[in-house]
Amino acid sequence: MRAAFVVLLAASSTGCLGYTSALGFRARRAVLEDDAARFEDLMEEAADTTPAGPLDNPKLTVLTHFLDLAGDPLFFPYIEDWMAKGWVSDTMTCAIHRARFRAMREKDPAEADRAADVCIRRARHAATDPELSWEVERCLEEAPFLVDTSTTGLVPYLKMVAEPTEPVKFRYGLLDGMTRVYISSPARIASNDPSLSREEASQIAREHVARQVERLDFIIESVRPFVDATLLASSTARGVLEVESVSVALGTSYVGRYATSREPYYRDVAWGWLRAQKNRKRVNRIAALGLYNRANETRKDVYWYICSRHGGDENAKSGAGVLGPLNVVEAISIRKKQPVEDMDALRTSVCVDDGEAYPNISGPYPLEATGRGSVTASVAASLGDEKIRTSVLLEKRVLD
Repeated sequence: MRAAFVVLLAASSTGCLGYTSALGFRARRAVLEDDAARFEDLMEEAADTTPAGPLDNPKLTVLTHFLDLAGDPLFFPYIEDWMAKGWVSDTMTCAIHRARFRAMREKDPAEADRAADVCIRRARHAATDPELSWEVERCLEEAPFLVDTSTTGLVPYLKMVAEPTEPVKFRYGLLDGMTRVYISSPARIASNDPSLSREEASQIAREHVARQVERLDFIIESVRPFVDATLLASSTARGVLEVESVSVALGTSYVGRYATSREPYYRDVAWGWLRAQKNRKRVNRIAALGLYNRANETRKDVYWYICSRHGGDENAKSGAGVLGPLNVVEAISIRKKQPVEDMDALRTSVCVDDGEAYPNISGPYPLEATGRGSVTASVAASLGDEKIRTSVLLEKRVLD
């Protein structure tokens, strides 16, 4: 038994020694100690290191850590030297300049702008070359100069979006880059910080959503006169549905406001958002919206109507459960392949319980979850008491 323990101890010690001497570990230590000069030797070692497997890239590992020191005077001298030696690929240019922007935007805004310009120029050029089109996304997706800036800071890029002579893929990339912001739901916020109450987590999520909604509205209104609804919807769908997913969890809807607008352009954009995302690869972050459930949400456009009865209605439900006071909105959802001309006729013919028709109907919405969120928000606003939660209880779903 003692011999086995000694062998295990020796193996553990060797493993720790191997880890502490690993390039990634030492590169991270250099970053934490703000020692850019150490990266000269680290990259030389990485260049002489044989990759351990197909997924191992010692030079990229060192570079990735070095990007955290993009504000250091040694940053570009080292980068230029490594590129000249072939240790850093030209395809990393946007990653390098994005890091430079983050490092310099506070202490040297002019230098930060130069870094952003490099990314913009490469993205514009890549958009005109089918073999380089992948670089548009690499340069612009979640780019800090598109995401971590004020709405005023977006104006130069919005002007590029509005310019019809710019490549379409470039305009698409700019819109996607400036609208795709990841927002945590109340449940995720609470799980990350167990000290928060449900109300506190929900309030944080509401504040995040409110800021992004203001940003989205500003972008949409700015480019609307210059961008057709199809391009606007397809390029902003991912970011909008990120907001919609959290909004619905909070009992409201962002998409619903556009879907029920009197203006055809906004309605086209609302259905375009869902059409674009339903036909893309599944994104688990927004799957709770139900848009990938092909039994309910087909790949083609559908039109959802929500019948409801609530607050003061004879059959409305309310009460206090383990989670506190609750107003329950009873609802029936109806999916149609085409919009109906007479919503009231639909309500009185389909939304009937014990011979009595539900008193309210709204729609159409491009997604059932959007309809639920819109109805929840409408009822909560009419009740005027934010302390009492409002929840939609779906009694029946009618698929046509």
